[in-house]
Amino acid sequence: TKVQEGEQRIEAQAETIETQTAAIEDQRSELVTVYYTIGTKKELKEAGVVVAKGGILGLGRTLTLTGTFPPALFTALDTDQETVIRIAAEEARVLSDQPVSSYELVPVGKELDLRIVDPQAFRTVKHVVILKS
Repeated sequence: TKVQEGEQRIEAQAETIETQTAAIEDQRSELVTVYYTIGTKKELKEAGVVVAKGGILGLGRTLTLTGTFPPALFTALDTDQETVIRIAAEEARVLSDQPVSSYELVPVGKELDLRIVDPQAFRTVKHVVILKS
């Protein structure tokens, strides 16, 4: 009977450990994941991610994030596992508020790579919006 009780206790503890490990992994994943989207000015405006503001008669307008981030438009990126976002364009810029020192845009042939050099600083802003030309 004591052996059987001990085995049941060990099984219960193993289940508790599995549950806690899963919870820790979920929290880690949530903390290190950013969501990015890449698009042209027209695509981002149509999706409602950016809006052109300011300027006179359509000149000198700047793109501003609307704060609306449709989940279907964004791709998840675990910054502990991946540190490169491939951009199929010769020119691009990051519109979101990631610290400039946390990434670099590197030309690779006729495309660009956004390389995350400081993942902790980069993921302070969870939604990355990249404007391609």
